[in-house]
Amino acid sequence: MGLIQSLIMRLSGEKLAQRMRQQSQAYVATCKNCDQEFSIWDIGGIRYGASNSRKAAYVACPHCGTRQWAKFARKPEP
Repeated sequence: MGLIQSLIMRLSGEKLAQRMRQQSQAYVATCKNCDQEFSIWDIGGIRYGASNSRKAAYVACPHCGTRQWAKFARKPEP
């Protein structure tokens, strides 16, 4: 867990922190180099209460370390 994630999680209540983590893990992208899927949560980010279901960011893949523009999209809920 990243520094900002841990700070926000400590300041929010337990239920809210759990909801933030679940929603952040629902936004996923696939690495163009290693084809592994990763979430915004995996790279140290939080995405909670967003009205837009897509987000693009320049990030490093947590699996292979390749920096790239990744398009995060929210996975459909089961």
